[in-house]
Amino acid sequence: MLTSKFASLKELSKKRILQDMIGSVRTPEGYVVMVVDKWTLRILSAACGMSDIADVGVTVVEKLELQRQRLPQMDALYFISPEADSVDALVRDFSSAKKPQYRGVHLFFSTSANQVVMNKIAQAPHLIPLLKTMKDLNLDFIASQPNVFHTDSPHAVQFLYSPDALGAARIEQLRTAEKIVTLCTTMKEFPHIRYSIKHPMCEHVARYIHQQLDGFYRASIESFDVNAVRPTMVIMDRSIDPLAPVLHESTYEAMIHDLLHTKEDNIVEYTTVKEDGTEEVKRAVVTEKDELWVGLRHQHIAVVLETVAKEFSNFVKGNVSSKLHKQLVSGPGNEVDDPRQMLDAIRAMPQYTELLDRYGLHMQLAEKCVNVFNEKQLQKIMELEQDLATGVDKEGRVLSNGKFASSLAKMLSRDDIGEEEKLRLVLSYVIAMEGVKEKERKRIVEVAQLTPESQRAVQNLLYVGINPQVAGKAHKRIINKDELKKAKKRAKDVPFELMRSVPVVKDVMESQLNGSMPIEQFPYVVTPPEILIGEPLSQPVPATQGRSLRTKKRYDWHIATEEKKEVELQTEQPPRSFFFVLGGITHSEARSAFELSNQLNREVIIGGSCLLTPQSYIDELKGFPSGESTQVMIHHPIKLNPVRPATSIAPKP
Repeated sequence: MLTSKFASLKELSKKRILQDMIGSVRTPEGYVVMVVDKWTLRILSAACGMSDIADVGVTVVEKLELQRQRLPQMDALYFISPEADSVDALVRDFSSAKKPQYRGVHLFFSTSANQVVMNKIAQAPHLIPLLKTMKDLNLDFIASQPNVFHTDSPHAVQFLYSPDALGAARIEQLRTAEKIVTLCTTMKEFPHIRYSIKHPMCEHVARYIHQQLDGFYRASIESFDVNAVRPTMVIMDRSIDPLAPVLHESTYEAMIHDLLHTKEDNIVEYTTVKEDGTEEVKRAVVTEKDELWVGLRHQHIAVVLETVAKEFSNFVKGNVSSKLHKQLVSGPGNEVDDPRQMLDAIRAMPQYTELLDRYGLHMQLAEKCVNVFNEKQLQKIMELEQDLATGVDKEGRVLSNGKFASSLAKMLSRDDIGEEEKLRLVLSYVIAMEGVKEKERKRIVEVAQLTPESQRAVQNLLYVGINPQVAGKAHKRIINKDELKKAKKRAKDVPFELMRSVPVVKDVMESQLNGSMPIEQFPYVVTPPEILIGEPLSQPVPATQGRSLRTKKRYDWHIATEEKKEVELQTEQPPRSFFFVLGGITHSEARSAFELSNQLNREVIIGGSCLLTPQSYIDELKGFPSGESTQVMIHHPIKLNPVRPATSIAPKP
């Protein structure tokens, strides 16, 4: 099973909450009430369990927006976002001097509050005397996995790309940048920032991140790891690969979120059939505490089924508690004779039962995924998707445009394939072909019998960089020769034919990690002198060097250019690499970051506006206004102050 070797974003977030926030609060009783809003509750839930916060003195967690019992004999720790609604609710809690909600207030904002918010607090006469603490925690992201985070913006695709939401686009870019800054400060990093030239929003966000971090660094140099080689952060947007969110995946986590349609983070709903033939809806929670889930989630579904069955069998055979359980259920023939073994077995029974339940859960979930896979005829659908994504078939043979068109027509004419799958096939085809002629598009829509809503999703690919309707008499897909060569090799090397395609984002990450990322396509916000950067520009780092001790001559990055001072730095581990996709990341991209981290022994952290599922992405496409009259991708610039030169990161005089 696969697990990460590096520090966990979830653990770092947990430390910030338990130690830096709750641990800093002192009360006469030694405990507090904790009040959170909708956003900070999600941050808290992603990082900590109730037992974790109870252990450090929190008696109860209450929601800010709900009516709460007054507790004037206790202090309260407010962990809220600096938004108007949350601050207004805070002020209302102390609108009466005679009946305050709590005895004292320890206020922590998830990110920096603006002047409007500060004025509201300053103008609350009954709150100010009770305000014992007011700090910015600067923890404004959700750590969903050890190396994966998101900014919880499920409608970012529409906010960022819709021509009807110019103001929303600007706000989304600024807020995203601010949330990424809190990630950097949490990890005490000031990365070199690069951005994709695919869409102007990438540069705008990258520059804003740099400006914010530069300000943080100047204000609190002690909060940064100034003795470390600076990492690199790469900002991209969803238009770099609009195909990945549409494709079906055959790995466990991706299939659960796609085929079982999860409703909330870590909560899976699935239907089972009871012995009497009736259906029952069950809810399962999968978290980082479930070691079985952590080890299996990035594995192919066939491997998951085999692994769970094998490990369960070994567990039952070798577990004394299992023998005791059999003895209690079945009677004679399974006796545990040794009294010490009997005592150990009784003590282990709760853990045994819990682990037994986990094996049963994952067996059910994996089998349910396979059942849906078969019901939806996904084997043939995914074969065609993989062909479209790579340009070659499972044997590595290059396929013609005509072959793609005929294969699509056959699939769309089948009655046993539902509209949802047909729509995804049409989207995959249009994206892979980089648009089709109007006549062909109309024919495809007619054969697939797509509803007007689904047709709108196809047309609205325009907003994420794909013109679904190309002009001219002939349109031919052109695939880079190097990409075709790679696709042919993968077709022969991959253990499962439905895992032939690789997300573009994985190629981007790999190019940065091995030092081959083209600066023309991914320029720096502030181009550092080669001697200052913590990644190779021309010499790739072999995978075998991942953890070797090596000496790197460089200048301290926090020393001004005119004060260059050569130092020797022993680095046991190469610097981290951060990647962020505006609009959201897919589960295949999250898995790719995990795979590269293990393969190259490098710490790879990936984030996005949200964790996309195929359904959520398609819903976003459907939600755009009709793109019929627009022929170019819409850009939404934001105005930023010019970036200071590299010397701006020197310490304050």
